[in-house]
Amino acid sequence: MGRRVAITGAGTVNALGPDVTTTWAALAAGRVAIGPMDFEEIERLTVRIGAQIRDWDGAAHFARQEMALYDRAVQFACEAGRQAVAQAGLTLSDEEILRAGVVMGTGVGGQTTMDDSYRAVHAQGKNRVHPFTIPR
Repeated sequence: MGRRVAITGAGTVNALGPDVTTTWAALAAGRVAIGPMDFEEIERLTVRIGAQIRDWDGAAHFARQEMALYDRAVQFACEAGRQAVAQAGLTLSDEEILRAGVVMGTGVGGQTTMDDSYRAVHAQGKNRVHPFTIPR
């Protein structure tokens, strides 16, 4: 028989809200997160609507050195993890962190980094991408 798993906390950063409480309230109110998207070169797309996370300030959650390494999707995942740990009332040691688990869903994690790299080479004429493109 397998080991038991207990869900002790939850966290989220999504188009409905930056945390679980806000997300549940938006769901209960029947709010829809799909709307006009706003990002570089959107005018080139035929579909310009989607569920975009807005008003995200990664610098409010991460140090400058971390920001250089974390794609936007990674920032969301790390913040959601922090929320889950806080909701569970846990203070984790380094050893416990290595034993913790996360269930995560993403359509295309890291796409912001890939888009920026593509743009740098093809639109801006650079001859290479940033060395952290893949790790991000």
